[in-house]
Amino acid sequence: MFKISKISKETLSNLGIYELRELARQVGVKSPTTKLRSELCDTILKIKSGEIQPNVANLRKGRPPKSLGKSLTVQNENDAYNISAFKVNKLDTLNQTILPNFFSNQVSVEGCLIEINNKLYFYNNHLSLDNLTLIEMPPEYVAIYELRQGDKIVAICDNSNVDNYVVKKVLTINNIKIENLPEERKKLDIDKAILTDKKINIFGRDVIIGSVNKFNFKTESEFVDNIVNASSEYLNIIVGGELMPKDLFIIQGSTNLNCFVARYGEDLRLIYNNVVNTLNFSESMLKDGKKVVIYILNPLSLVKNLDMYFCFKEKTSISRSPNSIQLLKRILGSARAISDETYLNVEYVEIGEESTESEMLKKELG
Repeated sequence: MFKISKISKETLSNLGIYELRELARQVGVKSPTTKLRSELCDTILKIKSGEIQPNVANLRKGRPPKSLGKSLTVQNENDAYNISAFKVNKLDTLNQTILPNFFSNQVSVEGCLIEINNKLYFYNNHLSLDNLTLIEMPPEYVAIYELRQGDKIVAICDNSNVDNYVVKKVLTINNIKIENLPEERKKLDIDKAILTDKKINIFGRDVIIGSVNKFNFKTESEFVDNIVNASSEYLNIIVGGELMPKDLFIIQGSTNLNCFVARYGEDLRLIYNNVVNTLNFSESMLKDGKKVVIYILNPLSLVKNLDMYFCFKEKTSISRSPNSIQLLKRILGSARAISDETYLNVEYVEIGEESTESEMLKKELG
């Protein structure tokens, strides 16, 4: 059994928000789903140090998130909390937790696959970008699950060598558990489009499938209130520069949304990766025959962040980068209808009153 004394700030930083909430619930943090990530970490560490007492009444209360195969077990024995060891089984054993294995250096990882020199890799979303690690997806998993660029992966990795994370087990692919994957994967030709007058409803407005549409919300919170109720009929993807912590927390907690949005002050590399992942993930889902809707949140803020990324990367003074505009155009240009049941819509979402800068951006985008 593993004692709570081994939980550290570094350990908590490697956990995704769902794992962190479950751990918080089990060690006795009151109402973990209402707290920000920083509050959860702080409270867990205070319980560890004895600075505050755990909320024993809620120690086992609450339903674990769907993303967890089994809940993390924490017990109180002789005033020490213990976490059950998590073991990685053979490829055909599928139902298990994605929490770290503190004993054998195994940790949950999550990211979107990118193709480099005919191999598939991903940057782990749970790792600090101060130590950005590119993880290779083993060829045997690529073959077994027919993986391709853009697929969103949750897996178990061995991180005995911090410079070489090794994938030991794939848990979910594109939000689907391994045991629920279809026997044969679709590979639709998406380099075509049809003209159609079929419409779907987005934010109370009827829009043509495969189209680009513009929406405006008075506040960020108003957008969040609407997007969390988005239809589960579509694969909803949100991409943007930055969100207020409370709004990002709400969006990340929704099982109906695929969020590629950074927190305020996030590393610019992550913001760039989010845009690339959005393009690749949406394309892969279109090949699977999905109904995809991309919401570009705060396009002006997103472009400004991308400008800074490219200027720092290219060591030039900060100005409007053509690469930023090109990336945004690629998202807008991805809208199309393959059929009446397979399409990709792009919704251009602005927050607040329209400014001169936002008008200029629209002209640059054509």
